[in-house]
Amino acid sequence: MQALNDIIIGKNGVSQIIKLGALNITSGKICACDPLAESQFTGFEQSVQPGKYPVELYLEEDTDLVGMAVLWIDKTKLVSEWRMATIPGESISEKDLEDGYILGFPVESGLAAFMDPAAAEAFLKLEDQDKSDEEASESIFLGPLLDENGGDWALAPLPDGHNIAAFSSGYGEGSYACYWGLDAAGNVCALALDLDVFFTEEDF
Repeated sequence: MQALNDIIIGKNGVSQIIKLGALNITSGKICACDPLAESQFTGFEQSVQPGKYPVELYLEEDTDLVGMAVLWIDKTKLVSEWRMATIPGESISEKDLEDGYILGFPVESGLAAFMDPAAAEAFLKLEDQDKSDEEASESIFLGPLLDENGGDWALAPLPDGHNIAAFSSGYGEGSYACYWGLDAAGNVCALALDLDVFFTEEDF
């Protein structure tokens, strides 16, 4: 997808890149999710080597909204292909996915996140403590950390060395897809989350 290269590599329409810090992946699995939706902590089928990988947020020049989030697995390699990320049971074959459709995850809270699914239990324990039904759409744990950056992003530490990269999801609610960036040999270089803010010719 040339549009992703234009934004991530060419910086077209990008006002600022926020270097959020390194996400710790211990299981080799990554999930992208609405962190306040407990049913979404399913890792993508594609695995990576356990390690710490930098997260960058791309702000769109006209709105200053977070329009793209990229988890870099190997920034030294050139991305030659972007392939939609899938969880178990999903397929991007032509017979299973109509042209123009995406396989994304739903966001209702206005937050999106990258995390290791192995960290989900620890995260939920922190979120659930002292939370009432009225606060179900708010983040008890992440809220104060997000507020330090205008409510827009945070790299939050979790027990046992885990952490979570959380950020505002573009215009808010929606369904958002991730894409694996692959080099010419098919090796994973990056995972990009498109928050549907950047306008490209492919949107026509």
